[in-house]
Amino acid sequence: MNISTDNINYLKITYRDRWNTQHIIKATLKDVTQHDIKACVKTEEKLFIDCPQEVELSIVTDEGLYKTKTTLKYTEFVDPYLFFIMDRNDDLSFKQEREYFRVKYKDGVVINFKVEDEIKRIVCKTVDISAKGVKVELPYNYKIPQDVNLKLYVKNNEMLVNAKLIRNNVEDDIPTASFQFVNIKEQDMDFISKFCLQKQIEDKRKNM
Repeated sequence: MNISTDNINYLKITYRDRWNTQHIIKATLKDVTQHDIKACVKTEEKLFIDCPQEVELSIVTDEGLYKTKTTLKYTEFVDPYLFFIMDRNDDLSFKQEREYFRVKYKDGVVINFKVEDEIKRIVCKTVDISAKGVKVELPYNYKIPQDVNLKLYVKNNEMLVNAKLIRNNVEDDIPTASFQFVNIKEQDMDFISKFCLQKQIEDKRKNM
């Protein structure tokens, strides 16, 4: 690989199960040889994966996100880990400077903040979301302080997040506010990240 393995944070593997349904799984890089890449994921459920098959490999590094297509040669289960053994492919393309891309998504969000020792609460809707932040539609052009608490709802999952206001804007006569997550549980960030990736796949299918 033409990037340092020391800079790799984790991998994402896009594969198809035996019913031809596409899935994305987050994995840890275990080894790189002259011919193979070995990754593993901790799983409590059986994954029905036919091999060999072409997969998309996303490599998340400190510098950004790299992608390539390769062959998943076989899998190996050593309880509770599933190992993915793939062909090494050094033909990597740099996709973006950040992993956390945004997708358009509408759902409920509650903004809580303090004004002169009084807790204010605004109920509104999300516009788009990523694992690092969210943009919301405001019911009116309210002046929101920089530090807020958000109660997010993503696919019926409730998440409590500390966030920082990045900007206010008006889009099509609708006031909006963009927030960066400051403190979010790792499992919530992973859930949002997987949701965004899956929604990108679904949106691409609809546009085909």
